Amino acid sequence: MIPTPPAFTAIFDDKIVGVGGMIILWDGVGEMWLMLTADCKREGIFGIVAFQAIRNKVDELIKDHKMRRVQCTVRVDFPQARKMVVALGFKLEGLMREYCPDGCDVWLYARITKWE
Repeated sequence: MIPTPPAFTAIFDDKIVGVGGMIILWDGVGEMWLMLTADCKREGIFGIVAFQAIRNKVDELIKDHKMRRVQCTVRVDFPQARKMVVALGFKLEGLMREYCPDGCDVWLYARITKWE
């Protein structure tokens, strides 16, 4: 039986603000995915606290599975997502050309964590 990859739903003020998860590639290394709802993108304090709920879930997933490297991709035509993954602690590693089904390039980001 294949184990179910870890996933989460981030909820703030009784609204789903995002869903995400991680595919564990091998021990300590995973590929993160995240989809946001329109509520997460609201301006002001709601958007800030919604982002914090997502950050808490991402941090929890990384800690619970003792990940040393988590990577994610972001379409080059989605600058808001680039800002978000940087705010989540990911660093740019490079450009992956023609990666998406539609031929769009993506940026590869990774977050490295050291465990004692």
